[in-house]
Amino acid sequence: MFEEHARALRYLAWFAAGLFPFGIIIERLKQGGTEPLAIYGLLVLIGVLCMAICHGEWRRDNALAGPPRGRH
Repeated sequence: MFEEHARALRYLAWFAAGLFPFGIIIERLKQGGTEPLAIYGLLVLIGVLCMAICHGEWRRDNALAGPPRGRH
């Protein structure tokens, strides 16, 4: 049971880490951001990588679980 909770928290942490850079970008653009585009590109890259790690861990955990069992 605790393993399932830890897994869910790990997914949530990676998902939140992926959303954080996008939030920074949106807030800076709302304030009339004057940063170079390379900074926005780096933030997008960080967000996409965090989301990819979240998705990869989710797929890995589903592959380890195996196929669903039928009812007896």
